[in-house]
This record gives sequence, structure tokens and C-alpha cells, in this order.
Amino acid sequence: MSQFIKSIEHNNHMNHLLRVTPILVFFMGIQYLIMKNVFPQESLGNYFVFLALSLSCLICGFTVYDSYHRLLLFKDFVIIRSPYSFSAYKLDIRDLKNIHNLSGDNNFGTVVFVLKDERKFSCYFVDYPEEVKIFIQNLIIIHKSEKQLQDAA
Repeated sequence: MSQFIKSIEHNNHMNHLLRVTPILVFFMGIQYLIMKNVFPQESLGNYFVFLALSLSCLICGFTVYDSYHRLLLFKDFVIIRSPYSFSAYKLDIRDLKNIHNLSGDNNFGTVVFVLKDERKFSCYFVDYPEEVKIFIQNLIIIHKSEKQLQDAA
């Protein structure tokens, strides 16, 4: 069994979601008031319920994703656990060709793993994606160096 190094979390995205939710609810209310003024004779109760349910599903979906999606770093491999596909993917460090950070230097963002056979695995809302990218690239370099030393011996 390879040595466990770190579990990458989604705390920054959860904190952002907590800050943004009241704003979303406020704008939902504004949208309902605008619709009520534009169509005063219409019954908009179902429209408001649909808006509220849609917003609730969105927030619950993000919460479930952030709570159960895991990126586990080991010395020789990376495990990606996804809550919606009910599966885990084990990516061997030797099979990684490249890692991309699609979000710049933000508090959370998307990290994409590109394998040597050109398959891609995306991890969304990862805390500090640039640091994760650099850390895994360093793991790849260390792994290649160890392999070269073993081949030379």
C-alpha cells in the first residue's frame, strides 16, 4: 500500500456558497416581484415555488458534491471519489501526462488530470488549485527521479 499524503477538500467553495446564497435568495424575490408587477392578473404562486425548488436543488447539489467529492493524494497514485457517479478513479502517477489548473490562482477552482492515453479527469471546486497542481507535478518529478535511480542501479 502506498503512503497516504493528503486529502484535498472543498471548504473554500462551501464558504463561498454560504456567502452567496442570501444574495441568490434576494434576487429570486426581486424576480418574483418584477413578474408580479408585469403580470398582475396571473397567479404566480407556481412560478415562485418553481424558482424556490430550483434554487434549493442547486444549493443541495453543490453541498452534496462538496461534502462527498474527494481528491486523495498518495505517493504513487491519486484517487478521485465522485458522489454523482458512485465510483472512484485511481490514477497512477506514472500514467499522468499533465495537470491543468483552469481557474488561475483562486481560492477554489478546477484541476484537470491528463493521462498519457489522453483521457481527462476533472475535479471541480478544489481548494487552492494552483498549489494542488504544483504539488502533484512535484510528485511526478520525484516519482520519475526514483525510477531513473532504480533503472541506473
